[in-house]
Amino acid sequence: MTAVKILVDCSGSMAGDSIAAAKRSLQAVVQQLGVGDRFSLSRFGSSVEHRSRGLWSVTDPTRLAAQRWIGALDADLGGTEMESALMSTIALAQTVASDVLLVTDGEISAIDQTIESAKTSGHRIFVVGIGSSPAETHLRRLAEATGGACDFVAPGEAVEPAILRMFARLRSPQLIDLKTVWPEGV
Repeated sequence: MTAVKILVDCSGSMAGDSIAAAKRSLQAVVQQLGVGDRFSLSRFGSSVEHRSRGLWSVTDPTRLAAQRWIGALDADLGGTEMESALMSTIALAQTVASDVLLVTDGEISAIDQTIESAKTSGHRIFVVGIGSSPAETHLRRLAEATGGACDFVAPGEAVEPAILRMFARLRSPQLIDLKTVWPEGV
């Protein structure tokens, strides 16, 4: 079972190709969700908007509602206030172990506090940074500190493959406490 909280940057800087590519990619992500999976949808800019206050179970009606919501996304929410959006999204449906898929082109302020809060939440953060100015160092630190992953898409590159790769990583089992035992004499 996959439980994913999708958080997409809808700040003004995502206008044009970035938001269009994010919409196509997220449509494909929703199509890949299967029976037993759960998800939420949120968008942010200067404020955060959640499609629901909890996780939806995947059904034909919820998938259709998600497709419509994603199709209506626009880069119309002002600046990029990622910290409050991330914390608000993490707070959704705390009773279910879930991860966050974050699609953004922006900066994070108060990065150390954001990373600490994300680490203690138990959520892995999977980030796709889009465009020429994502805060690469901060986004990478956020993903790595939570056991997630981070990928970046340069201007002109196809966004869809990166988001679908990141979603595949999110769906992979989390490996922890791995140990390598070498035979004696090696």
